[in-house]
Amino acid sequence: NIIIGTQINHAVGIAYARKLKGADDVVITFIGEGGTSHGEFHEGMNFGAILGVPMVVVVQNNQWAVSTPRSNTTKAETIAQKAIAYGMPGIQVDGNDVFAMYAAVKEAAGRARRGEGPALIEALTYRLGAHTTSDNPSLYRNEEETAEWLERDPLKRFRIYLEGKGLWDAEKEEALKQELNDYVNAVFKNVEAKGAVNPEEIFKYTYEKMTPELEKQYASLKAYLEEEVK
Repeated sequence: NIIIGTQINHAVGIAYARKLKGADDVVITFIGEGGTSHGEFHEGMNFGAILGVPMVVVVQNNQWAVSTPRSNTTKAETIAQKAIAYGMPGIQVDGNDVFAMYAAVKEAAGRARRGEGPALIEALTYRLGAHTTSDNPSLYRNEEETAEWLERDPLKRFRIYLEGKGLWDAEKEEALKQELNDYVNAVFKNVEAKGAVNPEEIFKYTYEKMTPELEKQYASLKAYLEEEVK
């Protein structure tokens, strides 16, 4: 969902529905640290705590909300401590540590299944790349800091651990890469074989009948595509 923060409300609704049905389910939702400053985050966290829903909120604290540093988005010392105000547990975890994250989520999910309500996990990490293809991080942050965090890359750390245990090696690494490349290429070939998609497909399934605004947008796109063909 591109509307920042509203996924918390969606998660609360889904979790509450599962609770009412007596299902043994836990809803896990993710948000960035910048999103915790949005009103929707507060509404969802407050409502979820009041209803005691089986929900785990994982905040990916990657230090940057696009080009805004974490220090400019909240005065709270940690994101985890925000949970206190909602009456739920909050924990700060090394988000680049696979085992630490597993343990934190397992604990939070377990208490949610026991009917003890939601919890918040702050996963400390770092956004190594650009926020979007139009973003240039070098304009607003120190790339030396990025290089330091690169050494903490969770995939690299986990690979070193597995190799130390004799569970992984270069041969397995290459075999996995080849398997994944083959899979991606096969999917692309399958999609390309289906041919071009009718632009109307973008508009026709949102409503039973296109709204006047959608009809205008569709007509505009159709005219543009016809002009491109010329």
